[in-house]
Amino acid sequence: MARPTAAECAAFETRYAEADLALHKLRTGSKTESVRMGEKQINYTPASLVELARYVEYLKSKVDQCAGCGWTGRRVIGVIPTN
Repeated sequence: MARPTAAECAAFETRYAEADLALHKLRTGSKTESVRMGEKQINYTPASLVELARYVEYLKSKVDQCAGCGWTGRRVIGVIPTN
């Protein structure tokens, strides 16, 4: 998977900050929040909190990928004892 460009990373960071703030406001009592998803403006309510939380997690993974912290697809299978 290719690393996003600098422009894409900046957009992901901006969208992540907006979506995370909207999620916080909904969790603390706001009735409705708007979040921009590219060209679209999406309105979220407490009933759609799960959808917004998924979008925030998606953006967080993209921001992490930009920072070089993303999943590489490799994991430890086992450890061979040296005794």
